[in-house]
Amino acid sequence: MGSLDATVSLLDMQPKEVGQLCHWYRGGDKIQKLVRMLPRLEIACKVQPVTRGILRFQVTLEPVFDWHGRWHGGAEGFWLWVEDGENNRIYHHEYVLMSRRTHPEPVELELTIPAFEPLPPQYFLRVMSVAWVGCEMLLPVSFQHLLLPDRQMPYTDLIDLTPLPTSALHEPKFEQLYSKFETFNPIQTQLFHVLYHTDAPVLLGA
Repeated sequence: MGSLDATVSLLDMQPKEVGQLCHWYRGGDKIQKLVRMLPRLEIACKVQPVTRGILRFQVTLEPVFDWHGRWHGGAEGFWLWVEDGENNRIYHHEYVLMSRRTHPEPVELELTIPAFEPLPPQYFLRVMSVAWVGCEMLLPVSFQHLLLPDRQMPYTDLIDLTPLPTSALHEPKFEQLYSKFETFNPIQTQLFHVLYHTDAPVLLGA
């Protein structure tokens, strides 16, 4: 990875400086042109906790190289994996294909990654070219400001209510759907108002 960074740093120099450094005094422009063709990706990652033991990684891979049919063909492949350097574990690996047809559009990935307590300071996202030796990118994904959900998820107690009659629907077509029942069950009774009379979001699990 260090050698790739050093090579890419040639793009920050003047062509004459590159030529002198590489002992090809007239070839600075050509060297920089070839360096721009090295398959490199800019990696961005947003982390969102789903539970205390599951993290959602929203990963963006953006090509930052010049595509040339002679060197890259119709597609370039990369391996991506998520690793925990502190515990020497790989939690996810995935093959990513970049297409000449869609270049330089970014690729969006959504990964579900396990988390274990105590949570390490960071995971690493590593991306490596399949065909180009040394073209490897590494992104530390910090958990320093990540807030995990409570250990015990809140839930709503079931209230002892009088069963609500199905006639509360006040719509003959809807009432016909419940023609075999005179009343709603306890859960339906408790949720009836918020589900039937409002647009509020509700998460219902059993």
